[in-house]
Amino acid sequence: MRKNRVTYAAVAAMALGTVAFVGCEKDDTTTASRTTTTTTGSGSSSTAPAVDVDVDVNKDKLRSAADRTGDAIHRGAEKTGEVLSNAADKTKEVAKDVGGKINDAAHRVGDSANRAVDRTVDTAQQAGARGTAAAPDAEGIRDVLAQVTEASLTKGGLDDMVERFVDADRNRLGKDSALNSNHPDLDGRIDQFRKDWKAKYGKDFNFKNEEAALPEGMFTITQGEIARADNRTGVDSPASPAADTNRNDAGRNVATIQVAAGHNLPALTVPMIHEAPDSWKIDAPDTLGAEKLKQNVLDHLTAADNPAQWPQDVNDAYALVTHHVLMAVMDQQSK
Repeated sequence: MRKNRVTYAAVAAMALGTVAFVGCEKDDTTTASRTTTTTTGSGSSSTAPAVDVDVDVNKDKLRSAADRTGDAIHRGAEKTGEVLSNAADKTKEVAKDVGGKINDAAHRVGDSANRAVDRTVDTAQQAGARGTAAAPDAEGIRDVLAQVTEASLTKGGLDDMVERFVDADRNRLGKDSALNSNHPDLDGRIDQFRKDWKAKYGKDFNFKNEEAALPEGMFTITQGEIARADNRTGVDSPASPAADTNRNDAGRNVATIQVAAGHNLPALTVPMIHEAPDSWKIDAPDTLGAEKLKQNVLDHLTAADNPAQWPQDVNDAYALVTHHVLMAVMDQQSK
């Protein structure tokens, strides 16, 4: 039995040595220092402890611990990578959003600048259409022509027409009782004319764009001033009160409208005079009295009220009617 115990002790020592070798390859003397075997003459004896070691179980435990540690490290690396990736994505999104906002702001600034330029161009174009080198006050002059035409198509509007005449004509016609008398025949013609106009064009007779309705090519306007005794012109400034003292004196500003022949009507010249402080008036002929003015307007509106022959372009139609009314004011017959 002693022999067997020695054998078992030796086996155990070898197993422990193997574990030590596996656990630490660098220490080759560990097993020898831990376990010694002594042999005497009477027999063999061993000082190694009789320990049963389950080497495979320990190996498995070590491996499991290492695997768990590796998995934890791997999962930690993955999470760290995901966090960094999400942070990078969010940074990109923020940068993209900021860039988009900067882009939008730049576009808005650009659009505002473009609109400002467009408005400036429109204003310049409108200024060019309203005034010319020959007639800087063309806009105001066209306004007077449109106002006279609209007054002629207003019931009881003869006195309103006369308000657009120069001072001498206003004073003369204002004393004529026929100016404010009832004129049912004229009122009836005005009513019928307006009905025909609306039926043709779908709107009331009302100037909206004098520049388009009374274009320069058909209503050519030139400005000047009444010559002085010494035949000099340009002596009096248009802004000077002395040049516009409401009298036909030397230096007073004047204008002329040349209405081109058209719409089966002859060419016509309409003189205008500037009154202080800043208004243009039609210089009607002295032969025109209140009753004559009423009859002329009635005759010309009757001649003009022919919807079948009115042009399709409403602005051209405004020009036709204005031509007729100016002929009535200048005491020109409709036929």
